Amino acid sequence: MGNSKIRWVGLQGPSVALNLDNVTNTVRVKYSPVIKAGTPSDEMIKDKVPQGVNHLIFNCHGFEDKSSYPAHLAIGTTITKDNVNLMEPIASNMTLRVIWFSACNLGLSSGATELCVGMAKKTGCYVVSQASAVPDVNLPIDCLVDNKDMMPYYFNPDGKKISRKEFMTYGIDNTLFWPV
Repeated sequence: MGNSKIRWVGLQGPSVALNLDNVTNTVRVKYSPVIKAGTPSDEMIKDKVPQGVNHLIFNCHGFEDKSSYPAHLAIGTTITKDNVNLMEPIASNMTLRVIWFSACNLGLSSGATELCVGMAKKTGCYVVSQASAVPDVNLPIDCLVDNKDMMPYYFNPDGKKISRKEFMTYGIDNTLFWPV
């Protein structure tokens, strides 16, 4: 996919992007810490996700279920369906509305779905993922790659899978995000 075909989603900040240290391009929002591999995931969530943000972006590698490991976000010491309770500290963040996975391949497997559902329920946020690769490109400030063509998955705060149209209507109606 060439850069000329990539569409963006603009984010109404403030936002926080947790950028893994081995991802080439960081997501640039108000808070954009770079997370070293091996950082305890629970500390990362407690220390790097401030109160008052509207969006949390995990900019890292994502992996589907395999026989040797579960589906996970490869950031910190990994986040899986089995340790999603580490998101508890941000459940009280009343402004946080959407958690975005800027991570590949977290949509098709049952473990990936359970991770998304568990995170949505634990945090009371919408969760956005996709089943295919996310291009690692230099992004405009306060933007993400629009995952429309990446087999997207959207989950509401109750963990129910919803349509793109329902999700985008929610974001635009609440001025949280919009197509650019």
